[in-house]
Amino acid sequence: TRNAVFRNVPGVKIILNNYITAMTGGQPNPSSKVNLEGRPHKFSLKRAIEAEGGRTVVVDAYNLKEVEDELIKSLKLAEQGTYSTLILQGQCIHQIGNKEKIRKVEIDYDKCKNCALCNICPGIELDENKRPHFTVLCTNCGSGKPICLQRCPFDAIVYKDDTTKEKTTPLQFPKIPEILKKNHFVLKNLPKSLRVAIRGIGGQGNLFFGRVLSELALQTPFAETHIVKGDTHGMAQLGGPVLSTFSCGDVSSPVLAPYSADILIVMEVSEILRPGFLSLLKKDGSIIINNYIALPVNTKKEDYPKLTDIEKALEKYNVVVVDANKLAYQLGDIVGKSANLVILGVLSTIKPFNLIPEEMWLSAIISVSPDDISKSFNTLAFKKGRNE
Repeated sequence: TRNAVFRNVPGVKIILNNYITAMTGGQPNPSSKVNLEGRPHKFSLKRAIEAEGGRTVVVDAYNLKEVEDELIKSLKLAEQGTYSTLILQGQCIHQIGNKEKIRKVEIDYDKCKNCALCNICPGIELDENKRPHFTVLCTNCGSGKPICLQRCPFDAIVYKDDTTKEKTTPLQFPKIPEILKKNHFVLKNLPKSLRVAIRGIGGQGNLFFGRVLSELALQTPFAETHIVKGDTHGMAQLGGPVLSTFSCGDVSSPVLAPYSADILIVMEVSEILRPGFLSLLKKDGSIIINNYIALPVNTKKEDYPKLTDIEKALEKYNVVVVDANKLAYQLGDIVGKSANLVILGVLSTIKPFNLIPEEMWLSAIISVSPDDISKSFNTLAFKKGRNE
């Protein structure tokens, strides 16, 4: 900004401000409401930019019309020799409460013209007829008006009218089991180590796998050995790839060596194709595939890998395919957030993880679940997968 103003160079600079340092862990930055000590401060990003000269405008990043109008205006002013800085402000989705991220819009298919203009984020995907539907990655645009609603020229995306919904029987949660004491069971025939690698996309709860498995290991003789887990999730919040690993026993690193994993878990079908992932599996290992597809933006369904083709390529392996999202829907989880618990239930039935009693799995899940509702529903989802 200073260099452009100093040289009298017209143009438009756009600053995307979500109030945190997103890519390095979500720390506060100068535009956050509080500093690193958690105390309010007096810094103003707008005033700091204004002090460098030029024109400075703050715009609501979730207001599509406001952003478009200001861009057009700034570009016209640039043609007249003005340098503008636009600060697009909108809260990071990870700084917003879960209740605000519950989807409040739906698609009126009577009005929908299948124009595909709403297909602008991983929260919506199109079928082969360009018919849109919401995915588990929809966050309701957090604190703003949903962009898909603003994009639709036919008013086919509307706010839900909950008063017209049919009343359903409340979901009956199971009684929460008591947390077991460490090493309550005497376990026999356990291998020297357990290793599992999980691939999925941001929003599928991959990191929760590691928490449950770590707690589970602490309730077994593995508590006296090394318990390590690792995660790679740089662009996960945008629906990008996530790799999580867990190891316990005679292990020393979260990085799995080739042919060392007992089980590979794939939360989104195409993730099995990631370079180097399949080579992690032991010769006698197993693969769990969640039959769930999340099409990247602007990707045609016919260009996406088909499950049948993937199964054919994996016919020499021990593969278990389960539609965990569908099973989660059957439990009343309309966004599929508990699909990871369903997969954990499946995992608990496959060698060598089946050597650990169900009670220990439930105890571990309850230990890491934050409240009674989560504990009860997570237990329900786990049992759904275990009994599938």
